[in-house]
Parts: sequence; structure tokens; C-alpha cells
Amino acid sequence: MSPSLAGVAIGRFFSGFLSGIPAVVVAGSIEDMYNAKDRVWLIFMWAVVANMGLALGPIMSIYIIACLSWYEHSRCLLVIETNCLRRWVFRISAVVTAIITLLLFGIRESRPSLVLEREVAKIRRESGIADLKALNPDHTPDLTTFVRIGLFRPIHLFFTEPIVFLVATMSAVAFALIYLFTEALPPIYMSMGFSTTSSYLPFFAICIGLLFGLLTRIQDHRIILRYQEQGIPLEPEHKLLGFSIGAPILAVGLWWFSWTIPPAVHVHWLVSTAALILIGYAVNEFDSVLAGYLADSYLGYAASGFAAVQLLRSSMSAAFPLFATDMYDALGANVASSILATLATVFCILPPLFSRYGRRIRGLSKFAKHSLQVYQENGVDKHGF
Repeated sequence: MSPSLAGVAIGRFFSGFLSGIPAVVVAGSIEDMYNAKDRVWLIFMWAVVANMGLALGPIMSIYIIACLSWYEHSRCLLVIETNCLRRWVFRISAVVTAIITLLLFGIRESRPSLVLEREVAKIRRESGIADLKALNPDHTPDLTTFVRIGLFRPIHLFFTEPIVFLVATMSAVAFALIYLFTEALPPIYMSMGFSTTSSYLPFFAICIGLLFGLLTRIQDHRIILRYQEQGIPLEPEHKLLGFSIGAPILAVGLWWFSWTIPPAVHVHWLVSTAALILIGYAVNEFDSVLAGYLADSYLGYAASGFAAVQLLRSSMSAAFPLFATDMYDALGANVASSILATLATVFCILPPLFSRYGRRIRGLSKFAKHSLQVYQENGVDKHGF
């Protein structure tokens, strides 16, 4: 509702700043409450819901505008009608966010060290033993230490930990790809004869692809059970199947899409839409598997790792739509999409590197080693399952 561009910029800044928090907190809470076996499913469900909302957002927005046009038409001048209609997208989002905010008041603290500290404080008050203290590796003695840990540790992890750097980069590119498609897909499908409203419907193909990740999670579960039956400690690298499959599928899906769309190729729209199913599957595998790998590798430091991931992911998600239209107009949809496919092809070399050298890299990390020790002493599970 702001009448000035400056007001819009301030509002968008705070919405962007605050929307980055749930991704960090939710992933950290999953690591707190669930063991390595159950985290596979919880992080998958979290990733599916998040990515589903991201893919459905453009469809919902354009249909909100279309369906409410009858209401605003009588209130807005023709030249500003579109802006008036777009306001309803934000109004509805504000209502939904307000409802979620109320529900969040029912959430309780889940971090084991903090829960233990609160219980010890209760016992200390009841028993009168003043020197009774809990083992809390998260304790911060002052505000300076808190700021240093909260603000600078994620940046430190990003630039010094190869796993965090690679996971953040790949997750950010895959996640931002859908944001880029919000600008790129509608013009492509409008050139195939779609109306402005229906040109957003191919995002449903991405949603379908997200659900196919369920098959990979079933196989992950079988692998975990096999290791459990054999008494083999579960390593983070044992759960990289989805990433190993998703990386080449993302490359194939993008190459397929690149050369089944106008202007270079004219085929039925279903052909390119089928490629979006593969892309949707791969994007979710990147998101859920790499998030799980980060949680399993850094455990108590997972939230700091996710903060680094979220920082890069949010930055790329904001940047990709800014150049998407210019890139596709200047290079053509085929060449522009091929650049994305080339980047995805490069990612294909990383799954075998993680599988082969991931344990060695974690062994050289003081954060990974310390978090494993703390987890074994305070975590929900002492046997890796």
C-alpha cells in the first residue's frame, strides 16, 4: 500500500530478511528432534512443501489477479488497474502469514542443550543448589559473542568449509532456477499459443516432479535399514542417492527443455512440459538431499550452515528474475536455457566426489568433528540411526 518506491523497497527488505529465518530454524529443529533415519523423511517433506509453494506461487498470483478483476475494475482507472489487482496478491499473503504467526505461538523449544538448561534451572530453583549447571555447548556469555556466532559463523563456514560452500552453491542455483522460470516460462508458452493466464500452468509439471522424490526416499529408507541390520554406522554419504540421481536428471531435463521450445524448435507443448517434470524432481532432490547431508555432517552447527545456504539462496533467488528476461530476449530461449543446462552438467561431477571424499573432508573440519562429539553426548540418538 506504500505510495512511494522507497517505502516499497523498505517493505521488501524486511519481508526478505524475515522470510529467510524459517528455513534456518525449521531445518535446525528437524536436526534437533529426529535421528538420522527419520531426518530423511522430515527434510524431504519440508523441501516438498517449500518447493511446492514456490512452484504454485506464480499460478496462484496470476489467477488471483484474474479472478478479482471484476471487483477492482470499478474502483481503479484502467492505467493502474494491474497494480490495484496485484495488491490482492500481497493482501492474501498477509492474511495467510498472520494465521501462521498465530499457530507459531504453539511451538516449543526443541534444541536439546537449551531444553536441558531449562530443566536444570528448574531443578536448581526447587533444590536450592546454586552451583548446579547444565552442559550447554550453545552457551553465549554476552551479546558480542552471540552476534559473532549468529552473524559471522555462517559466513566463516561458507568460506572455509568446502561442504558448506558446495552445498550452498548448488542448492542456491537449483532453488533460484524456479524463480528464473517465473519470468522465463510465461513468454515461452505464450509463443506456443497460451493465454497470459494459462502460460503459468506449466508450473504444475514442476509440482508433479517434486512428488516423484517419494520413490527416492523409499529407496533411501531401504538403504538405511540394510546398514542398520548389518550394524554398520550410518554416514552422511550413505544418503546421497537422490543427489547422485538428481544431478544428471537436472542436466537432462534442462537440455531437453532447451531444445524443445521456440524459436529454434516447434513441437507440441507437452514435450517441453515433460522436461519440467524432470527439473522439478531434480530441484527437490538437490534441496532435500543436500539439506540432509549438511544436517548430518554438521549436526549442532547445522543451523549456521543453513544460514549460509539461505543467504546465498535468497540472494540468487532475488537476482535471477532480474536478468532472466534480458538474457532470454538477447540470447533466445534455446541458448539461454542451454547455459543453465551447461551449469547443471558441471554439477554432475560433484556427487561422486562427495561419495568418495566426503568423509575425509569432514574429518578435516573442526566444526564437523566437534559437532559429532556434542551430538553423541546430547543428541536424540547415539547410534547414528
